[in-house]
Amino acid sequence: RRVGAMSTCIRKNSAMHQGGWLRSSKEAQSIDREGKPIPWFTYAAIYFLKDRVKKDFVVFEYGSGNSTLWWAKRVKKITAVEDDERWYKKITIKLPSNAEVIYKDIKDKKGYTESVVKSKLMYDIIVIDGSWRNESTEFTVKSLKRNGVIIFDNADRKEHKKGVEFLLKKNFRRLDFFGLAGIDNANNVTTIFYRESNCLYL
Repeated sequence: RRVGAMSTCIRKNSAMHQGGWLRSSKEAQSIDREGKPIPWFTYAAIYFLKDRVKKDFVVFEYGSGNSTLWWAKRVKKITAVEDDERWYKKITIKLPSNAEVIYKDIKDKKGYTESVVKSKLMYDIIVIDGSWRNESTEFTVKSLKRNGVIIFDNADRKEHKKGVEFLLKKNFRRLDFFGLAGIDNANNVTTIFYRESNCLYL
């Protein structure tokens, strides 16, 4: 399934203004119109998630940034893994007590991809939005709660085909959210992979 495209008409009451795309583009970071951090997902995906995410959720994400701060305000615990040391240092000083970012060197592919399993936690939501997305996918399934979901950003891209096919073979269904994302001026796709019984009531 595919959900919603963003308006391209830049009016004060347009989606591009109301969602914060204009400010995000101007400041070159993923923020809403008030300057608050948001994930670098399509706006359609963010709108869908914000009212379904619960305070008792435990979340893991491959890649860190404004999304980590956004999750931290909405869930019990957010853990992320990051392979850019400079970015890691920048984001960690902003983290609240329920958020943690693990640094793995860019050369440590094994450490990065397996970090979700090494955490020894089971997650309600796992976000694939960093490096080695295909290779990380198999480990997300091992650490996902029975009713958990996987958010795979840019799952439509050819280079991520292997990871997508892996999840579909594991009997996940997919829901694509198509449209604009912060900063970018081209349409993107953020995909939620879910099973029949899931924490987002899909």
